[in-house]
Amino acid sequence: MMEFYSETNPKARKPHQCDCCGGVIEAGSGYVRQTGKWDGDFFCRDWHEDCNEVMQYFFDFLTVDDEFDYDEVFYAVQDDICKRCQHWEADDCEADLWHCPEVHRTIAEKYDETRKKREEKKNG
Repeated sequence: MMEFYSETNPKARKPHQCDCCGGVIEAGSGYVRQTGKWDGDFFCRDWHEDCNEVMQYFFDFLTVDDEFDYDEVFYAVQDDICKRCQHWEADDCEADLWHCPEVHRTIAEKYDETRKKREEKKNG
């Protein structure tokens, strides 16, 4: 159970390693820092903004759990989004899922679709 949680969006003053994809968060770029305490264990994680978007999609649409591991997220997003992509079908995908423009386009479309459905329901 979450005992406390904080999320900030700082600008990196020095390079950091993304806890999600393992890539470098370059100095001067924005990133997401999450800190908290879960079941008695403290955590602090730094994510690229792209990685945070993929993680948020996972929590909003692909799971009902609060717990995760990065492999679970990767394969869930791959099953939900990547397997519908033309590059996946052609077996020529060279994109990194966490930073893939097609993944992020699909995520944006899903949020737009969800927002429109909420508005339609609200306006009756």
